[in-house]
Order: sequence, then C-alpha cells, then structure tokens
Amino acid sequence: MTILESLGLAFSYSPQAMIVTDNTGLILATNHAADALLGLNSENRGDGPLNICSVLNCRPEIANGNSPSCEFFLELLSESKTTLHLSCKKGENKPWIAEITGVPLPEIPGSPKSVLIMLHDVSKHVELRRHFEEQVRQWKQQAITDALTGLGNRFRLREEWNRMVTTVQSENEHSNGVVQATICMLDVDNMKNINDGCGHDVGDKVLQHIANLLRSYTRQTDIAIRYGGDEFLLLLPHTRLSQAQGLMRRLGRLMSGLNEFLDIDVDISVSYGLAELGPGDTLEDILIKADKAMYRQKLRRSSRHTTLRHMNRGKALSVTRNRQLRLSAF
Repeated sequence: MTILESLGLAFSYSPQAMIVTDNTGLILATNHAADALLGLNSENRGDGPLNICSVLNCRPEIANGNSPSCEFFLELLSESKTTLHLSCKKGENKPWIAEITGVPLPEIPGSPKSVLIMLHDVSKHVELRRHFEEQVRQWKQQAITDALTGLGNRFRLREEWNRMVTTVQSENEHSNGVVQATICMLDVDNMKNINDGCGHDVGDKVLQHIANLLRSYTRQTDIAIRYGGDEFLLLLPHTRLSQAQGLMRRLGRLMSGLNEFLDIDVDISVSYGLAELGPGDTLEDILIKADKAMYRQKLRRSSRHTTLRHMNRGKALSVTRNRQLRLSAF
C-alpha cells in the first residue's frame, strides 16, 4: 500500500491544502487544494521530483526572526507535530506567509519515513497583527509623551526611573557602590508674567525652547521630562551632584538668553533643585528632596531681588531729596 492509498480520498479532496514529503523534503503527494494554493500543475511540475523548499520558495528565515535551514525545519516537522510561520514566495515572486503544520505519519513497511504538511496562507493575518502591534506601539508612545514639548511625561518618568534605579543598583553590586545618579527639578521663575504679558502662545514657545535646550545639552543616557506646567525634570544617571550643578549653570546661562532670541521684554530664568539618589530612595522621596532644594533657591533669589529693589528705591529717594535741595537753593 502506498502512502497516497493509505490517506484515501479524504486527502485528495480535502479543502485543507496538504502535502506529503519524506524526511528530506521530497514531495511524495499533494492534494488539489495544495496544487491550487501553490499554483502547481502538470506543466510546471516537470518530470523530476519536487522538493518542498523549492516549491514554497522559502527564504531561510522564519517570520518570527529565527533563521533555520530548510533541512532544520523539516527535521522539526518530522519529529513531532510542529507549526511554523515561513516567509515564502509564489507565482511571480509574490511574497506570502505560510503557516506550516507538520505531523509525522505512521511508518508503512517498504515506504520512506514521511510527514503530512498542512498549509495555510496567513499573510493577511500576519499583516493585520503587525499593523495592530505598530498601532499599539504608537499609542503607548503618545501616552508617555508630552504633546507640547515632545519630552516624556509623568508616565514616562515612572518607567525611566525604574529603569535607571535598576541599572544603578546592578552596577553598584559590581563596583562597591560608587555609581551615582542625580535628579534635577527645574521651574521657570516668571512663567505667569510671560503668559500674562506676552500671551500663552509665547509662553508655549518658551517651554518648547527650554525642552529643546534640555534635549540638546544633555547626554543620550539622560532623560528629560515635562513634569507639569512650567516644571521639568532631568534624570541624570552616572552623575555626581557637582557634575549636575555644572550642567545646570550652563543651561541657566543658555536659558537667560531666550528672551532676546524670542524678542520678548520679560526676563527668562529658571530655578532648580538637585537631589542625589540615596540608598532606598523612592521616586517620591527624591522628588521631595529636589523640590525642597528648588524652593530654597527660589527663596534666595527672591530675597536678593527684594534687597536690590530696596537698594534701588533708596537710591531713587536720595536722588529725589538732592534734587529738591538743589531746587530750594534758587
């Protein structure tokens, strides 16, 4: 009894595309559905035996990224029931994705070891899945990105914080705890004056330019976040407090020139607070530290500005008195 006889009419007329091969890939039988799927007919079959790999025109690359040879996937199919997705071509080199399920057939005395291969064209399903996965990726990116500045938002902050802490802790295990990280919180000092005096569209441009500076003058490993409103955060891995202070002084000088660049009359400056990552610090802990440090800097600046205003006011009063004295002399 031949293999085809053992399979009977159910094989020949099944709507499921099926092929029987030996364990080397040599095709022993095909049914009508497989002939239709693969475009096989008496003209293109030729006189010699066909090999499943040449008929499928498979690249040595499975759709999920693995790269087995034809012999390898045949070995898989012949050992146990296995399903694979292969990138194939048919007709005029038209690409398609074949879902191939192989089932070892019982051995028949006098016949070679054989495998029943069932074929499905799953190109549309794979394409839809890829499209869906790309759409999900875009949605996720939008969910963690601030629409105005393009920086990460609070959702991205949590994700990047966890990644940074995990990396620092892992590196500290192999370096006696010398790897450091610093968080910087920034706040635009007079954002309300900018919005009230110049308009919210100008205020938006100020925030966008500050975001661009944070992107341009930090390292690829640093993460810039728009924390909310006129507040920004920088996650600075492998950075000591003194190094972060130097960075912030440079950024402060650059930001102080934004009013001329944007041609507005309101001075632009930022206050910032730094906090170094300590053992056991949570994100909430270090944000509180950075916020307190920023608030202290704001108080110092406010105190200096108040002193300067009093000094300037005193000078103005002195000038007025002197002028009055000069006038009374006439």
